[in-house]
Amino acid sequence: IEGGTVYPGEGSAHFKVEFRVVVFRPFNGEILEGTLKRADKTGLYVDIGFFSDIFVPEHLMQEPSVFDEDEQLWVWMYEDAKMFMDLEEPVRIRVQG
Repeated sequence: IEGGTVYPGEGSAHFKVEFRVVVFRPFNGEILEGTLKRADKTGLYVDIGFFSDIFVPEHLMQEPSVFDEDEQLWVWMYEDAKMFMDLEEPVRIRVQG
């Protein structure tokens, strides 16, 4: 930022600036890798490093998934095994919108 100009009658300063913008716009169907940060009955909250407000609602999770009240975690029932979705573990999510 250099100089600046005050135009008569405005009282505000105008500056010429140069900057770069980074835009995050994943495409529909893209697979993202992140870390599971929080889980509740409504779904999962995922952090992908520079963006931490990703919510995966329960109706979009892999089926059959159930919320374990005792563990406060989501569990994917794979054949006869329970696969717990543990906090702070890496996860992959698919963008849908």
